[in-house]
Amino acid sequence: MVRCLVGLGTGCLLACSAGEGVALRARPLDAGLPGAGDAQCVVVEQSEPPPAEPSVMPDPIAHRYFGIRVREADSGVPIAGAELETVHHIVYRSDRNGRIAFYEPGLMDSDVFFTPRAEGYTFPKDGFGYSGRALRTVEGGEGIVELTRDGTPPARDEDDRETQRLASPVPRDCFAVRVVDQESKRGVPLVFLQGPRDRYVTDSQGMSAICELGAPITLAVSSHGYSYAPRQLTLTPVAGGSARIELTRDNLAERLYRSTGGGIYRDSTLLGLSAPLPALRGGVLSQDSGSVVDLGDKLFWSWGITDRASYPLGNFSACGALGSRSLTDFTYFTNDQGFCRSLTPALPPENLATWLTSTFAATQGGSTRAYAAYIKPDGNLTPQGRGLLRLDGEQMVDLGVRYPLANFTPPEGQALRFGDMLYFMAGMRVPANEDALRDLSRYQTQEVVSDLRDARTGTAITVNGGSGWAYNSRRQRFVRIFVQRGGSTSFLGEVWYVEGDTPVGPWVYAQKILSHDGYTFYGPFIHDVLPLRAHGRYITFEGTYTDALAGDSVVRTPRYNRNQLVYQLDLDRLALPVPIYPGLLAKAELPRDSADVAPLFHAPDRPAPGTVPFAWTGPSCAPRALVQGTPTPPVFYAHAADDDARPSYLVPLTSLEGGGYGIGGGVAPLAYVWPATTSRALPVASFLAPLRADAGPDQCITQDQELLLDASRSVMPSGVVRMTWWRHGDACTRSEGPTLRVRLPPGVHSYVLELEDAQGNQSRDSVIVEVR
Repeated sequence: MVRCLVGLGTGCLLACSAGEGVALRARPLDAGLPGAGDAQCVVVEQSEPPPAEPSVMPDPIAHRYFGIRVREADSGVPIAGAELETVHHIVYRSDRNGRIAFYEPGLMDSDVFFTPRAEGYTFPKDGFGYSGRALRTVEGGEGIVELTRDGTPPARDEDDRETQRLASPVPRDCFAVRVVDQESKRGVPLVFLQGPRDRYVTDSQGMSAICELGAPITLAVSSHGYSYAPRQLTLTPVAGGSARIELTRDNLAERLYRSTGGGIYRDSTLLGLSAPLPALRGGVLSQDSGSVVDLGDKLFWSWGITDRASYPLGNFSACGALGSRSLTDFTYFTNDQGFCRSLTPALPPENLATWLTSTFAATQGGSTRAYAAYIKPDGNLTPQGRGLLRLDGEQMVDLGVRYPLANFTPPEGQALRFGDMLYFMAGMRVPANEDALRDLSRYQTQEVVSDLRDARTGTAITVNGGSGWAYNSRRQRFVRIFVQRGGSTSFLGEVWYVEGDTPVGPWVYAQKILSHDGYTFYGPFIHDVLPLRAHGRYITFEGTYTDALAGDSVVRTPRYNRNQLVYQLDLDRLALPVPIYPGLLAKAELPRDSADVAPLFHAPDRPAPGTVPFAWTGPSCAPRALVQGTPTPPVFYAHAADDDARPSYLVPLTSLEGGGYGIGGGVAPLAYVWPATTSRALPVASFLAPLRADAGPDQCITQDQELLLDASRSVMPSGVVRMTWWRHGDACTRSEGPTLRVRLPPGVHSYVLELEDAQGNQSRDSVIVEVR
């Protein structure tokens, strides 16, 4: 996305132009660009073009169904209405002739396990307690499932639809329904289209194939975090026809695609459309607890429990892959059967599964290597062993490091690299090199300051499990994604976003970004391994979508269940309260040699609903006051003193009799702000942005005195490709270079300095000048 300055009146210049066929949309300058309030200038955002529609990919092969006969074991009588369920929860129902037509891209000509269910019948369980059998699903072939009658089956009023399907090839001309996000125009995965008989679920391109043609059908439309105003859609499917519907996104985060499991683009394949990925990779039907490590030239992936098609028990000792610098292009480490094999070695106790609790990159001998902390849980999930592994080739090796099971904080959750240290959400850090990882004395614990609350209501939020986190250059803060325990729409399916000035906090005011109705979404992690989009404006994260702990009434989603869903969040849609420190300084304004400091209060650093800007009347070298408005660049945003609609838990910011500003006391409130929840001083200055603009100290000068604005105090570790100055209130008139010479008339003036480095990171600072 390109940001352009366009003049709507006199004195503004067109700073860039849009390419052919790319739409521009305008909005007022916000607090992210000092100069807000100038009605003549707007920022124009050049949006990414809408994604291309999936293209048609003709398939010259006429595919055929695999037929399944469901019958009584003793008499051979067909059983109508029996259900057969695959490991990834696709349910097939036999017709009046006991027939089922099976065709699933990626699973043909392979062993597929089916669990049968039919009232009045049983199927024996094996030694592991599973009931069912595997069939070799050869196109045009046939398999038999026999059930033993142990009661009186109910009368079944079934048609012969499955028998009719088996008499013809798999249709190539099904009716295509594409569901898209109304705003982004991208296809929406995981949309439910519920008909009188069948339930369709869109694939990762938002496609659904309806192959029952001719008769009108009414479909109820629903999806986690999306809404469709009519609620239902009536259409008449015809061969080769299509329909397109747009959903309103209610979540702040946008669902992009499913990254693991079978049939990610199943419906697109049935419709003969292009698909970015094969129907099945590494024999994987489903897997949870994903993570990724950046090794420089490639990415190392790992997952937890992984299911296969041929039997309900798959891989319980982690699964791995290597890939290019893409979130979808990876190749599994597989065994002789082509299934994603165990990534970890045999570790004591060998009778227990091995789970990876964290994966991360560190250096060894000048090279970047991948490491993993593991746990050996028993049936009650109590750790029976912990240790450290390293990836060598396509296999993890045991480094012989054993973490104590008590009174020690091992690596858990997503690792965060800042400087030469690895940080973990549980409050532990360790130098990012193998020598330190092998030496338990170099693991340092830190107290995490976390008092998570809903920024709108002040209500406390209970966190479940680990969090995904990263350092974000746009916000110049640490950002965190976490799952709430006991949410309003699901017990473990509501996801929140929060920011912290340091890895240990303070983590306080959060906003909900994602809901899953009645479903669980656990183990979120942020993708920080790719170049930042729009200078960090967008973050991509994923987590496990599963029915686990969702309750007995939940209907499992075929193919999607216990797989990884990928989402995208636009950080410009959020404006959360951030810490404001004594002197009314935000994090970026603290000197690098500042002592540890505790927040005075919290307030947004950009416009938030119901807030107004507050700014200084002049420079720090002269008497000044904090006022509502923008005589100079905003210091923060808060609720006005006379705003009766403000959240009730906010606290008054007042002028103190001895000078300065504080919470409560003093004279009448100047504004209402968010209360600080800790008095603990934190090392905020140790975590300032690597790139830091410094426009110099405020200036008090006399009329006709030439002023030199100098950016030499800025911190530029990787070099700067652009230095830009502009005057507050006139962002369209800009000057490039490290210095700017100006002569100003009497009054108060403000100038803004913006830096951008070769990686696209940006930093801004302002200087206030009073001319007497």
